[in-house]
Amino acid sequence: MRSTPTEVVLTPPGSPSLDSSTDDAANFDEAELDGSGASYFSLEAQLRDFLAANIKSIPINGKALSIYIDQTGRDGVEYPCAVGFMDILAVDDEGAFYVFELKRGRSPDYVLGQVARYMGWLKTTIGKNAPVYGVIVSKEISSNLKFARLVAENIYLYEYEVSFSLRTAHDMTKQQDGVTVVDHPLVQHKLTLMREKDRSTKSFRQLLNEIGMLLCYEVTRDLPVEMVEIETPLQTSRQPVISGKKMVFAPILRAGVGFLDGMLELVPAARVAHIGLYRDPDTLQAVEYYFKAPSDIADRMVVVMDPMLATANSAVAAIDRLKERGARDLRFVCLLAAPEGIERLRGAHPEVRIWTAAIDEKLNDHGYIVPGLGDAGDRM
Repeated sequence: MRSTPTEVVLTPPGSPSLDSSTDDAANFDEAELDGSGASYFSLEAQLRDFLAANIKSIPINGKALSIYIDQTGRDGVEYPCAVGFMDILAVDDEGAFYVFELKRGRSPDYVLGQVARYMGWLKTTIGKNAPVYGVIVSKEISSNLKFARLVAENIYLYEYEVSFSLRTAHDMTKQQDGVTVVDHPLVQHKLTLMREKDRSTKSFRQLLNEIGMLLCYEVTRDLPVEMVEIETPLQTSRQPVISGKKMVFAPILRAGVGFLDGMLELVPAARVAHIGLYRDPDTLQAVEYYFKAPSDIADRMVVVMDPMLATANSAVAAIDRLKERGARDLRFVCLLAAPEGIERLRGAHPEVRIWTAAIDEKLNDHGYIVPGLGDAGDRM
């Protein structure tokens, strides 16, 4: 059997059209693809097994899912019921059920009936008191199925895309866990400009602001969402919005403020905490001189930000103080990180995930990141 790919992206299909070329009765062939050379699963079981193994990282309806396990210990992969076998049966953390029907090629409109059959069984048995949703995943969603789904809003349609890529691996060994390197070309280009020693203060500050916005996009990628009813110019519709209280941005003064404006551009309703720390030039330890945070910080996700994760003494001290005030959901964002800093922060606070634009080679004898970009605070 061929090995499964390393990444599958699920995307909602486009709007239905009246193009007769997509008529199910005349043209349906589950193995038929568009001829563009795009990758697909050669066996439906491969698609099922990949989605089942990675279900927690593929949000549906804005919710993180897990495979259903019944009282006998039977999991929800090829789950048997009185009306057939469900490809995948999953649940979210609120107890709602999600029935997956998978097609490796094109999905015809009758798939909606298959999913509805399983959903009906759930509503009369184990899902009697819980919301039940259907999820159809295929390489291509037919127009007829898109039209049919318009009267079944609790069934979601997704088209999958398979990709495979090779990336340069950082020599991070254990420190790879919990660390995300944002290698987007725009981030890397702007970071290179900031490294240049002759870059003006104005340009350096502007680039730091721009990278802050791009990093914020990545660090907020998995924010929880909920469905709300809104009125569009055409009709009433249920659409996703970020759920819960807005986050807190916590820059470590002074250089961390360089990230703040860019991030607030994306999340203008975020609260701000300020943490004043400086590094003792002799001991390299963090010394606190100011701290102010929202009183309800325990109920919010907190993004701690500092351009440089060098010795990590400031990062560890800042997170210590935030935890003392009740913060529980913390993330750390930086521009550059040294392997020593990652190891120190992960050792002190292993549950705090790190986002960075690059992991440089090492620290020098003065505690600066090499090759680095110098002292970010001075250059601002």
